[in-house]
Amino acid sequence: MKQSPMAKVVEVATGMEAEWSFHVKQSPATPTPPGVNVAGRTVSRETYSLACAGEKTRPTMKLIILDRDGVINEDSDTYIKSPEEWNPIPGSLEAITRLNHAGYRVVIATNQSGVGRGLLDLETLNQIHRKMHRMVQEVGGLIEAIFFCPDVDEANPFRKPNPGMLLEIGRRLKCSLQGAPVVGDSVRDIRAARAANAWPLLVRTGKGAQTLEREAESCANVLVFDDLATVAEYLTTDHE
Repeated sequence: MKQSPMAKVVEVATGMEAEWSFHVKQSPATPTPPGVNVAGRTVSRETYSLACAGEKTRPTMKLIILDRDGVINEDSDTYIKSPEEWNPIPGSLEAITRLNHAGYRVVIATNQSGVGRGLLDLETLNQIHRKMHRMVQEVGGLIEAIFFCPDVDEANPFRKPNPGMLLEIGRRLKCSLQGAPVVGDSVRDIRAARAANAWPLLVRTGKGAQTLEREAESCANVLVFDDLATVAEYLTTDHE
């Protein structure tokens, strides 16, 4: 039986002496798991679990989860389909560096249904993420991992506003999400963060201003910032 495109997920790890790949075979009723991208390429569940094996002995860490489009890079209603279309929002890369220097581990959780819609493939998505990793590293920062859901099905538990992708981050990093800041520009991000018992923060960049206008009730009691740079400033400043 021919395998559907969404039933085949190829993940590759780099930054090591060897590279690994694997395929996830799924029945139509099984949701597509999110991918994880580390150091510029996608890493498998097995490899990432090995990399996180030492987390049990680590002290309590500071974790921040960022949406990608509209938070780190300029958003597009026609999707970001190539590295050339990926352009950082001014100050966002430096904000990641500032968060790193303050002890935060920066992880991205992003819906990427453009893959499921056939607008780009996983290799192109990896190329986009390599560009993002490289540009962040050029200003002294580090994105530890990128989790993404390529599915278009709103019932997929990993697709925001469902909390599955965030919960998977907590599971793989072996940490609690309670109170962890989750920065987004849409009501999807807010609802996913709340469902995961995390701390939703909204930025006005991307679709954020529109979200504030159209989803006022959902945004109630959510701190709102101009952009990721002001989020980083707030989180790294002593408010006592």
